[in-house]
Amino acid sequence: MTETNEITFERGNMDPTTGAQWVYVPRHVAHGHRLGRVGGLMWGAILYYLSVALFSAAALMGYYGIENFFGVLIHGALLILAVLILMGFAIRGQATIMFAAVHFAASVALALTGPFIGVLAGGMSFLVMFYLLDSDRANLTFRHRYRSWTVDHSAGRAPAQTHNAGES
Repeated sequence: MTETNEITFERGNMDPTTGAQWVYVPRHVAHGHRLGRVGGLMWGAILYYLSVALFSAAALMGYYGIENFFGVLIHGALLILAVLILMGFAIRGQATIMFAAVHFAASVALALTGPFIGVLAGGMSFLVMFYLLDSDRANLTFRHRYRSWTVDHSAGRAPAQTHNAGES
């Protein structure tokens, strides 16, 4: 029995506006690439979610005054979601991005309860969620895909040359 080491790349549809095209790669290829590893901004996101988990745990234990049941519910949800997100970062799971989106919604709900820390958490959650949804590193790490852009068009609108995310 012979073993093949072929790696298949699946190309999605090209966006006519931006010229970007998603290219899907196997998990081991994505994680072996330098953009598939945890980088500086991801470490910042990890520290953010760790601080949210610690703050919510402290709030639930009574170190920070929560005025109503809704606040307890929101802090409980933020704690659970932050732990799930941190576990997702550890295993580089695709559900991490979904948990980040739900965490953003819970942060907005906390901001609606009034404390300034909720407004800060909502803003930071939005920035981290946007990074996880749109950055090249997060897409390769969690979704095992990268963007390929058209550099130049020929007369027939076919791409003459493309370059991939992370390349100059």
